[in-house]
Amino acid sequence: MAVAWIGFLGQFTGCAMTSARLFVHQIPLFALGVLVITTGGYWLVPRMGLEGAIMATMAGVMIQLLASIGVLAHGLIKIPEIRSEAATLGC
Repeated sequence: MAVAWIGFLGQFTGCAMTSARLFVHQIPLFALGVLVITTGGYWLVPRMGLEGAIMATMAGVMIQLLASIGVLAHGLIKIPEIRSEAATLGC
């Protein structure tokens, strides 16, 4: 249940990144999440079974959520600069 809740927050921040037009950062961020889940599953599932799979998924979702928040915070700080550049280009 907690993993789903954190996953929903991660999806929410992913939608916010799309709305903020931060497309470049999304592929590496999701690749990092998949890498953490895969690596964690490889190490934890043989040792702990289903609980290991839950822990690996939780770790990957947490990494995705925290990285998404970081990308959003950085991107929202840069938005005024991007808008002023677009205005000077006539976009």
